[in-house]
Order: sequence, then structure tokens, then C-alpha cells
Amino acid sequence: TILQEQIYIYRKLNEMTDDSRELKEIQTLLKHVIDKTRQTSSELLPNLLTNQGLSHALIERLERFKQRASFHLDYEIDLGDEQLIDHEKTLVIYRVIEELLNNAVKHSEAKRVSVYAWQTAEQICIDYLDDGKGFDMKKRDNTQIGLRSIRERIKSVNGEIEFETEKSKHVKIYITIPR
Repeated sequence: TILQEQIYIYRKLNEMTDDSRELKEIQTLLKHVIDKTRQTSSELLPNLLTNQGLSHALIERLERFKQRASFHLDYEIDLGDEQLIDHEKTLVIYRVIEELLNNAVKHSEAKRVSVYAWQTAEQICIDYLDDGKGFDMKKRDNTQIGLRSIRERIKSVNGEIEFETEKSKHVKIYITIPR
């Protein structure tokens, strides 16, 4: 409704006959707010995720990462019947994989990154692997916002996460979420 109200105000401003510079400036600023609101809405719940499902949205996101990443990205997404995954878990899975890749781009210095997602009758599994520089879990776990965010998201859907890393070595992350 906020976006709809902004668009309504923008249209009303366009209907005004006053050609003052101040009115044009207000229109420009409002247009910027409308664009930002659309962008934020899309980021909160990507249209692709809603319209085409988790697998398709993940593959699309992974392909975009492939284009901008300095590492080689391998992935395999095999989530079978996604209708059995509830909406909250779908969004968590999407955001966690997105955050893992953002962290890899920013921090890993990896040459190769792999992401695998699949499901069994009991759980959804995500494996993340990279050959980057790794990190000290004791130091990073409490200070790294991205890692804390990932842990909290997984915990919010009763999932489990296991890190396997050490400074100057690879990173392996194993995630399981009950179906």
C-alpha cells in the first residue's frame, strides 16, 4: 500500500499545471522514493522466488553470481517437489545461499566455490565449499554479521549448521533443515 500511495501522489503531482522548479524537484524526489520502494520490496521477496519457485530463483541468482565473481562457481540444485517446502523455509534457503555467496565474493579469495542443495524425505540439505583462505571460527563467529545472520536464519526454521574451516584453508558449511 505504501508504494500504491506514492504512485497516487506522483500522478496527482503530474496533473498539476504549475511548472515551478520546486514542483519538478518534488516529482523527481518522489520518483526516486518510488523506485527505491520497488527495489526494497523486490529484495525482501524476489518476484522470481514467488512466481517461478525456489529452484529457478536460486539458479538465476547463482548465474548472476557466476558473472560477477572472481572465482569459478559450481552448483547443483535438486529440490524436487518444492511445493512441500513451506514459504518461510524457501525464503531462508534463498537468503542463506545468497549470503554465503556474498561472503565468498567479499572475503574468501577462493578460486573455486561450490553450492549444492537437495532434499530427502526428511530434510533439505545445503553444502557450501570453497578453496579460499578460510577463517578462525572463534574470532569470526561473534563479530561477523553475515555468519551470525546465516546461523539465526537456519535456527529460525529449526535447522542445523556445521562449519569446517580454519585460517588459511578452505571453508565447508553443511546445512540441514527439517522438511
